[in-house]
Amino acid sequence: MKKDNMEKNLKAKFEKYDNMSFQFAEENPYDVMNIGEEKATHKHNFRQEDGQPGDLAHFNTSCLPLKKISYIFLVIALVFALVTLTALLYLEKNREEDQHHQPVFQEKQRKWTGSMGCTFLVSFLQSHISVNNSNRTIIVTSDTDFNITVSLSEKQSPNLISISNQIIGNIMIKKINVHPLMVPSYSSVEDKAILIKTSSISSVLSMNDLEFTSESNTVFPVDKLSTYYIISMTTPLDGLIDSGSHVTVASVMDNTCVSISLVIDRDAKVQHNGSSYGNGDKITIILDSFQTFQIGLRADLSGTTINASHPVAVFAGNRCNNLGDYGFCNMLVEMVPPDDKLDKIFIVPPNVHRYKTQVRIASPIETEIKYSIEREKTSVVVTRNQTIDFFIQENETAVIESIEPLLVNSFAYGSTQPLIFGDPYMITIPGINQYINEYILFVPENFNFSFATFMLKTDSLEHLKINETGIKENQTRYFSTVAVGTSFYSVWTLSIPSGVMKVRTTDGTPFGVIVYGQRKRDGHGYTGNAILSTCKDGWIHIENSCYLISLQRVTFKDALKSCNEETAHLSEHRNIRIERLIGLQLHAQGDVGVWIAATYVQEEGEYLYISDASRVNKNNWANGQPHGGKHYNCAVARKDDNWKWYAYPCRHTFHYVCKKPI
Repeated sequence: MKKDNMEKNLKAKFEKYDNMSFQFAEENPYDVMNIGEEKATHKHNFRQEDGQPGDLAHFNTSCLPLKKISYIFLVIALVFALVTLTALLYLEKNREEDQHHQPVFQEKQRKWTGSMGCTFLVSFLQSHISVNNSNRTIIVTSDTDFNITVSLSEKQSPNLISISNQIIGNIMIKKINVHPLMVPSYSSVEDKAILIKTSSISSVLSMNDLEFTSESNTVFPVDKLSTYYIISMTTPLDGLIDSGSHVTVASVMDNTCVSISLVIDRDAKVQHNGSSYGNGDKITIILDSFQTFQIGLRADLSGTTINASHPVAVFAGNRCNNLGDYGFCNMLVEMVPPDDKLDKIFIVPPNVHRYKTQVRIASPIETEIKYSIEREKTSVVVTRNQTIDFFIQENETAVIESIEPLLVNSFAYGSTQPLIFGDPYMITIPGINQYINEYILFVPENFNFSFATFMLKTDSLEHLKINETGIKENQTRYFSTVAVGTSFYSVWTLSIPSGVMKVRTTDGTPFGVIVYGQRKRDGHGYTGNAILSTCKDGWIHIENSCYLISLQRVTFKDALKSCNEETAHLSEHRNIRIERLIGLQLHAQGDVGVWIAATYVQEEGEYLYISDASRVNKNNWANGQPHGGKHYNCAVARKDDNWKWYAYPCRHTFHYVCKKPI
């Protein structure tokens, strides 16, 4: 009964806001721009709450001399003019601040999905000993002109990177050349991560374009990173120099605790700080921002898991491995998508010019997996952190379906072409729910053959456009159709030129794409996207919910209304880990504060959450908060105090976050 009464009180409280006349007299109208300072309140005797002594409505002027009345009204007129001028200045300043704090992705919000973004964290893996001292390249592309900021740890020289610009058609390209000193060494905490920020939505490709051992991988934006990962790679070939497996973890935030739970396929040990760690052991380290930790071992580390206290970027693969009877050793690298961004249904295409493709499935939890190759179907139950393999031939396509999310990688075996003998390469296969409807794809030069394979619904084939043109018949190298549930998907492999491509569907149908290249004693491959995009454009997917960070500052009442119009609710920030992830995004945008869905209820004498009228955790508040004050009835998390909560008048304007469970 008490809870029902509290909910009624909350409802009545917000109904009161509709008719409430807020007062400039409460405080300096500019204090929202100076929230780091303590605010003083100034009451004017001639204006208080309606119906209270001192209100102009109850001020009897008939008993005063006319001269005094004139003075009074003169003072009132002057005060009114000052208040009006102050209000106009406040609105103008607030407008300028809003423009200053607009997120850099506002213009291109339609593409805020999948692997595109504005902030990226990159690191590299060791490669074959003969080329490990060669430079690496990061390619950043966008279909609008953009600025870029590349940051290293203060402990690293800025001379370790250089940036060059290029334009192909209407695509802007910025290439970041990275010195080999930025490649992490094994079993050491080092300051070797690279932070990239762009002023418009961009795609980022990390490229190890080295002689005879190239590889490429899509880099996922920081807001898509998470804290749980499962690792997949190939089993190193016995007796092959530098054939080991390795994993790199790069930290986004300071004081990040990282636990690496090892799964090792043989009697081998990881050495760290004078200790040996084998199968089933756990390595725990603390990383600050820009720091990396890389492990390497001549064994298969597939099934190894990463668990971190804050979001991290994870890269994994083989230093150099040889697959099959053709070709030579090649490095195999992919950025690992986090567990909470994995999918359950996959279409796995073959690799043109490769007689066989190995498909490896890694499962973070126990589940049943069904996969079909042409008309042959197989069902298997896998345990937690287990991996399974199967193979497809050059003219076969596989379909994988699972009850729980999976990580799926394909590994192209050596080439059957007599003049190529191309080396293997690694690709993360996108799930059908990870498909998006627009990509910018970079195609490296100096490869004899380059291909793009598209997986899309058959009835949307005619809507697929490359650089706004249709597909030429002589580009086709492979085509097949597979059934997924009640839908039919086409798998279409095209020969493509080097350079850059903007690929989209004119009807907006999502599709998947992988890109790969082949040359003598070499090969590379990457995915267009392997991040689950269950949230609509502009929303961020964290765990089981979608979050929308507002582009403008609004009042508390308008924040509630805006979230309601999105069929969502104003975020209450009860989960500390998620609050930190959202705070990271707000910090990147330069926001000063964000509304919290909690308000002061006078009848209860304390702050309550709006959703269920439960009491707010006192640990959320900053020191001395919430302070008293008649009109300080709404809660704001402030950037300048590590997102601690402060009491504010509800009429003030701040950014807000909407939350919508998936």
